[in-house]
Amino acid sequence: MKKLISLFLILVMMLSVTSISLFNASAIEANVFVDVSAVITGDEGFWAWIWDDNTEGHWVPMNTSENETGYFVVTMSVGQNVVFARIRSGEQPDWSLVWNQTEDTQYTGEYNCAVLSYSDTIGGKMPITWKNINAIDKNAMVKAMREAEKYIYEQADKYTADSITKLQGAYFNAQSCYESATTQVEVDEATEKLNTAISQLVLIDEPVTIDKTMLRVAIDDATSYYMSLDKFTDKSWNAMEEKLENAYEVYENENATQAEVDLATQELLDAIDGLVIDEPEIVDKTMLRVAIDTATSYSMSLDKFTNESWNTMEEKLENAYEVYENENATQAEVNLATQELQDAIDGLERVKELIGDVDGDGVVSITDATFIQCHLAQLNTIDEARHNYADTDKDGRISIADATMIQRFLAQIIPEL
Repeated sequence: MKKLISLFLILVMMLSVTSISLFNASAIEANVFVDVSAVITGDEGFWAWIWDDNTEGHWVPMNTSENETGYFVVTMSVGQNVVFARIRSGEQPDWSLVWNQTEDTQYTGEYNCAVLSYSDTIGGKMPITWKNINAIDKNAMVKAMREAEKYIYEQADKYTADSITKLQGAYFNAQSCYESATTQVEVDEATEKLNTAISQLVLIDEPVTIDKTMLRVAIDDATSYYMSLDKFTDKSWNAMEEKLENAYEVYENENATQAEVDLATQELLDAIDGLVIDEPEIVDKTMLRVAIDTATSYSMSLDKFTNESWNTMEEKLENAYEVYENENATQAEVNLATQELQDAIDGLERVKELIGDVDGDGVVSITDATFIQCHLAQLNTIDEARHNYADTDKDGRISIADATMIQRFLAQIIPEL
């Protein structure tokens, strides 16, 4: 018994009871009216276990019928504590069932218990909070049954017969359990089955209305462009026609879903927005004309360039003329012809000047000296373009000295001209 008293002392500490210094057997005693009006049912018996720091606890039977209605009286001293037990049999409680020390607030068996500390107040009325461990909570079941009744009696025509039948079975099972269940587990299982049946109700399929209004508008819009189809590029028009054809098929399909209709509408609208007007390309030939004029200007001095480089330039010049005169030439073709001609102009290679080669045969010989002498004798004329070749002494004029210098070069008297 002392062990049990120690356990209750721990409980007293958890509930912030009066300090041990107040526990005094000689303290003033008074009647405490304990309110049990809210829990009195039938002829239940009430017992009080009273103890303090100096006295061993003991059971005291309570009888509310002898006291003020709704209360019973316990004589307690300051510092005393009491555990109240309610038991249907009316016999003195079994202490091991009243308190289960493994869980701080768990009461076991058929008892409902409450703890009260009477510390610093004498007299008055004190309420008790009871823990009814034997009560079965059916609130969730009642809520589920009310919800099920709405489906069964008010909305049954909206759901398949099979799912309503299953709900009715779960509902009648819950009704039976409500009346006969003896444990919380039975109630919870019946409630779960009923909620599951509610969640598995299947709506009867209703005809779905497919809205094709916007698809029709898009089709009409696309069709209106046929009056001016030649204004658009072939690529963009063909793409639009493909989407228009698909839109017609979806529009005529009675089984088309709303998603298919919406997709066909959007694709056709995108294709309409993607139509590209076919405008003639404005080709700029300005730079090609400049290149042609530049190349032509070199014809006045073609003898200054090597035959190979000149022939290449003439070939590119001829192609440039053709592109320039072609009204259907694209900008890309014009740009290419311009670049090729410019590259050929840049690639012209000048002939190395051979001083003394008056007749232009590519070698210096006695003929060149004679050519100068004949020119001085006015028997022939040296072209102005060849004057630099004849002026071997670089004095700015053609004289007999130039012919003599060629002769001396040929005789190897001087190393070079």
